[in-house]
Amino acid sequence: MIKNILTTYGARFAALVATVVLLPVVVGAVGTEAYGVYAIAVSLGLLFQQDLGMGAATTRFIAEARTKSDWTRLRQVTAASATFYLVVSLVAALAAAAGLHAGLQTHLQNPALAPLIVPLVILGAGGVGGALLMTSQRQMLAGLGLLDQANTVMFTQALFRIFATVIAVMVFHQDVRTVAAIDTAAVLLAGLAMYIIRRLRSPESRASLKMASWPVFRSIFALSLDLLVLGVASAIIMQAGTILTGLRLPIAEAAVFAAAQRAMTIVKELTNSLSGAVLPAATSRYVQHGTSGVRPLYLRGTRYANMLLVLVLGPLVGCAPFLLQWWVGDEFSAAALPAQILMLSVLINNNHLLALPILTAKGRVRHYAVLHVSWALGGAGLAWFLAPVWGVAGVAAGIVAPLIVLEPLYIHLALKAIDARWKDFWLQCLVGPFAIPIPTGAALWWLLSAANAGTVTSMLAWAAWMLLVGIWYWTVILTCDERAPVAGRLARSRR
Repeated sequence: MIKNILTTYGARFAALVATVVLLPVVVGAVGTEAYGVYAIAVSLGLLFQQDLGMGAATTRFIAEARTKSDWTRLRQVTAASATFYLVVSLVAALAAAAGLHAGLQTHLQNPALAPLIVPLVILGAGGVGGALLMTSQRQMLAGLGLLDQANTVMFTQALFRIFATVIAVMVFHQDVRTVAAIDTAAVLLAGLAMYIIRRLRSPESRASLKMASWPVFRSIFALSLDLLVLGVASAIIMQAGTILTGLRLPIAEAAVFAAAQRAMTIVKELTNSLSGAVLPAATSRYVQHGTSGVRPLYLRGTRYANMLLVLVLGPLVGCAPFLLQWWVGDEFSAAALPAQILMLSVLINNNHLLALPILTAKGRVRHYAVLHVSWALGGAGLAWFLAPVWGVAGVAAGIVAPLIVLEPLYIHLALKAIDARWKDFWLQCLVGPFAIPIPTGAALWWLLSAANAGTVTSMLAWAAWMLLVGIWYWTVILTCDERAPVAGRLARSRR
């Protein structure tokens, strides 16, 4: 599991680097309005990249068959999943083409940008179909214990996007149509590479589509239906902000929200990467040991995730205005407040993050799906009404607000599923990671704001805070047993 987590972090980090590098490069080359159209096309496309929950369900059932060494069942699941994704990728691509065309026509306010629509529709539809096929192979590799191989491909894909896009817009002065073409090509090539790796590294997973059967598909879909609802709701939560900003505010504001959301994504991926890496291990542990096997994954994993998040979140939130100005320029200064709102929401969301793969392993995600739908509908509704009042910050606040009410319910369901007590969660996951760092971080932010501190002073102050919090975690919060493996690895690395 450690290798899966580390390589997942590597792949996600490469994707984040691509975001950090490409946003200012593309905006500077094509302009805010053109990038706003591209950002809306990306958000709309992501809404159509829904696998109906089959991805996580595929990983779960393949991991279960692999743990039991049931190779016939494994091939049947592989065949059913492959057949499903072939059909869905075609349907989704066609639906995406229609949705992108209608959506871009609705958002377009500058007639000079009209030539962008048809190419973005075609490339976006191709990207949707390709992304679903790639997801199929990645989820199969995860269930087969080869997630590190899939992550290597994802890492390479991100590097390809960076170099190809920079060369296209900086050297050859191409517009967002070429940027979209590079995105689509990267997805298709990554999917092909994962397919080849699976065929070579896991011969037992090779299966003819003829092996797909309705009983096998039905058993998978019973779980994936709940995951479908959850996945669609998640997509709405993540993409509604950019789309609603484009509808309720000038088109250039969509680019501002996109910048704020990408800043939030950098924070979210610090711990979100754990979810996919934990699912195969959670399934295996649940098959072998039942609930007692997955309980430590949630409590200890959430504890570590909260500690890591706090360490990084403080400096990023505190220095958001300076960092965004350095990253994307003065014209995106309005992104600072919505970015801070979205980043702080991750501190709440993080407490149920690892519950999802564990509940998926147990086949009990329906209640989470209901909560996600409530969050999506409530957030989109509030964002719609708050956008004209508070601008981009209102959209961010609207998306986040329902989570504050719903998070205790998320945690309650997780604790009930693993037979854990609120007291255990409170002491391990909240008091230890938050009791000292959160109040001191808030006080430092207030002092720096009141003193109108400059960039250098703020960054030095937050670096000192980060160091002191790290020392606090290491010496006080972590036990000797928890420190020993880390100390051992560091000692071996020095030899």
